[in-house]
Amino acid sequence: MAQILVTATTATSPKQVSSVMKQFRNALVIAQKSLDGAAAGKTNTGIVYLGQSATADEQPIAMSPGDERVFAAPAGAMWDLSQWYMAVASNGDGLVIIYQ
Repeated sequence: MAQILVTATTATSPKQVSSVMKQFRNALVIAQKSLDGAAAGKTNTGIVYLGQSATADEQPIAMSPGDERVFAAPAGAMWDLSQWYMAVASNGDGLVIIYQ
């Protein structure tokens, strides 16, 4: 299994989950708060939005910090993380993705 950590440094526009092709059959996606968090005076408890559109406000899957979702491609198919985008409500929030 492989894993990636994707962090959005700005909450102004969607960020591509991977800039290179990363195909997967199954992926566990975990929304995470910024590691800066409360110690740096930041609350960073915002929602992470995930979807397959690079257009602002078109990421329909909303995940609160700590939420987990499993994505599975149909039998015999693979999906590509470079075709997914995330948007965050708080700077520094992001996703941990474990995939195979």
